[in-house]
Amino acid sequence: VEAIRSQPPSYVGRIGKLRVPDLVCNAKGDLVTPPGAGPWVLSLAVSGGEADSETKALAAEADTLSAASQKSAAAKAKVEDELASSKRRLKELSDGSCEEVETISASKASVASSFRLKPSVGSWYTPLSKSQGDAFECQNDCIEDALDAAGRAVAELEVKLKELRETDKAAQQASKAASAAKEKVKAAEAYNHSFMVGIKFDRSWPVKPPVVRFQGVMHHALVDDSGGMLLPFYRTLERDKEQEVYTLALLLEAIHRFLIDPLETWGVPRESAPTRLLNSMLANEKQNQQRLNTIKKYRLQVKHEELFQSPPKWHEEWFDPAFWKAVTENTPEAWRAILTEHLAKEVFSFKIFTDEFCQIFVEEVFNFYASGLPARRPNSMNNYGIILNEIGLEPMIDELQCMLQPLGQLLWSDGPGSMWDGHHCFIVRYREGEDLGLDMHTDDSDVTFNICLGLDFEGAGLQFCGLMGAKNHRKHTHTFKHVKGSCVCHLGRKRHGADDISSGERLNLILWNHSSTYRKSDDYENPSYEQEEGEPDQVC
Repeated sequence: VEAIRSQPPSYVGRIGKLRVPDLVCNAKGDLVTPPGAGPWVLSLAVSGGEADSETKALAAEADTLSAASQKSAAAKAKVEDELASSKRRLKELSDGSCEEVETISASKASVASSFRLKPSVGSWYTPLSKSQGDAFECQNDCIEDALDAAGRAVAELEVKLKELRETDKAAQQASKAASAAKEKVKAAEAYNHSFMVGIKFDRSWPVKPPVVRFQGVMHHALVDDSGGMLLPFYRTLERDKEQEVYTLALLLEAIHRFLIDPLETWGVPRESAPTRLLNSMLANEKQNQQRLNTIKKYRLQVKHEELFQSPPKWHEEWFDPAFWKAVTENTPEAWRAILTEHLAKEVFSFKIFTDEFCQIFVEEVFNFYASGLPARRPNSMNNYGIILNEIGLEPMIDELQCMLQPLGQLLWSDGPGSMWDGHHCFIVRYREGEDLGLDMHTDDSDVTFNICLGLDFEGAGLQFCGLMGAKNHRKHTHTFKHVKGSCVCHLGRKRHGADDISSGERLNLILWNHSSTYRKSDDYENPSYEQEEGEPDQVC
């Protein structure tokens, strides 16, 4: 890791620390302390890239070669029709079923009718005259000439068709290869971006490969629902030729090549890949390209460059001094000093941002609204928010999550607060004429941070009920009042809802934190449910 950090390839950046997780999920689904050495987890960013020059050159010829293949196919089809017609004529001539043969046959019959039977013995008919005999022979010759001509036409067309079929086959193959190259170029463009990747090594490394998982937003047909690489990726991983083991450098190169052309990495020719797979890849590429287009376009018109710098950096003056002290000291005592506990072990709050930073962030949000660029909404319940990961702020949120991770570990060390390796971060907006509040719900998060950015508002309290599956699931437990620059945090399965705003406007930054380790556990997959106590409270 340190060798890569000191001399990273051009497609690698934001190399994190090599961490040992506090908990791992064993085969039984239990969260346990790692036994012995490892595993080790490394997060870093890997970028895709452009297709190679040969592929791009071939892709540039795709339209020309497609037109040539269509012309070739049309020429072949024309000769096929001509051959079929010639074969029908030859058959009709041979069978005597065509109009021309029938006319000649009728003429021959007319000549034959001139034969006269004689009653005298030994003479059956009157001999034909010389002119009649010549006519009869001429008519026979006409039929033979027609048969010969038809046969020659069939033979010539068969030779011509054979040549055209070879030419058309070559044209179709060239067109298909160029079309595949064009798709490769488009696919590479769709993933020519930096993606956060989590790499988990266990004690079998380097004899066996580590587990690779994309941690950020990634629309790709060839990763699983959690962003993990599929088996073909591991089967085609290269080993160091001298030591016959896997290396981090070769692994990162494989991820980079996967982003450019995954099928080639897997040894699957795009031309022979199943249509259903190609269609799925194309749909995901389109979705990913649309997201990147929005990010690139907005990057040219951002209001506060400091929010989008690379590598991302949070500045001390943006944070409340007490929060910054907790981050820098990073001790349980420093973290607990900033907390207000509203519900024991369930709901906490703390001051995080200065009013000045809240203003900066709100200005950036409204600047995006004014850009007119497409925005994905956070969820089905909020119609006017935006997903920050979709407008270019994902790297900044990655860093914010890292800053908050020790707090999650302190408060919920039994799983939900441990080893965050993914997030969904968005803005919600409440004001008159739009969304006023939010009905009761639980979050698709392990731990939620809800930060009030302002503006001026009244009402819109945050109502808390019980935990999902608990006896008090639908019993009211607390009402939290938002304060600009402050954050309230809770488990995602804590039932809650926002009261309608009575006046003004409120924007909140919501950070849903995910732990893939916790989500594999039996606690997450099969949570316990208790009989609820009494009728639910009206607010819940």
